[in-house]
Amino acid sequence: MSKNQRDFQPEVAAIVTAMTDAEQPFVRDMIESVLTDPGIGQVVLCIEDQNTWIEAVLGDLLSDPRLERLQIPLMPSGAVRNRALQQVRLPWVAY
Repeated sequence: MSKNQRDFQPEVAAIVTAMTDAEQPFVRDMIESVLTDPGIGQVVLCIEDQNTWIEAVLGDLLSDPRLERLQIPLMPSGAVRNRALQQVRLPWVAY
């Protein structure tokens, strides 16, 4: 492993939304895909505060320390992203 590989620190936070039941069939594949990107150091998963299925769908993915759940009331997508931006700790953001 080169020095550059050892010193690599992910600088991108991904904001992912799954605010309705319509995202349920896709959310696991989506989160798996995001977590495989070595540049992603933080994933803020926005889910509706009354969500009852996310644990069952994501299962073991919830143990990844980069994945943070943000449970908030249902609101327009721009407002959801603005709330998620408050949680971001890295210099770059991907939606």
